[in-house]
Amino acid sequence: MRKIPKPLKEHSLQTHDNIDGWIINSHLANGCIYVCHPEGEPENYHIFKLREPTHGGGIMKEVEILKRIQEAGGHPCFQDLIDYNNDPDRWYLVLSPVLWPHQQFFGMKERALSKIDPMPFITDYFHALAFACSVGVDLSVFDEEHFFVKDGRPFFLGLAEENIQQEPIKPEFNMVVLYRILDRLFRGSEYRGATRPTVVATRDMIQYMDCKFKFEMTTD
Repeated sequence: MRKIPKPLKEHSLQTHDNIDGWIINSHLANGCIYVCHPEGEPENYHIFKLREPTHGGGIMKEVEILKRIQEAGGHPCFQDLIDYNNDPDRWYLVLSPVLWPHQQFFGMKERALSKIDPMPFITDYFHALAFACSVGVDLSVFDEEHFFVKDGRPFFLGLAEENIQQEPIKPEFNMVVLYRILDRLFRGSEYRGATRPTVVATRDMIQYMDCKFKFEMTTD
């Protein structure tokens, strides 16, 4: 068995490495994200996400976010925290489920986008924001590379220190991000054959948004 280097560093892990019973399958993204499985369960895939000492204590902020989500009962638009280690020489998280690069929303082609039903997707997006805010996680701003699609619904990855709040907050969202999401859903609809794709807000959705969301506009 290969001796695992300390501290863990990006691109430092290899296939079959064993870190505390987690077996590395392959590198996935960004130098620090791998696919792994528990020892003895080769088909039970998880995400292994390491952090270097130079990243500071950011991993514990991510752990805190994921624990808040779990304590609130979990949510289908967010990953589950399976395991973690807070030793600075061996900082890592193990998460589930595995999501693949082709499932990254803003990187999907029109053919893949055409399989998404736009209104349930947008509804799930709003509900995910509201849930996150209820546990003190701010998703009004997030990196586009961390916005994925799983089973036709939105999925958020890579929650970080800037997403955490000390108190539950009122849901907010960035209209520019929303417009970009709608634009890509329209492209998928056009690929599917729609000639004038539109979004219609139902009365229930309008009431939900009015009660739960705050709208602000900046012009600078």
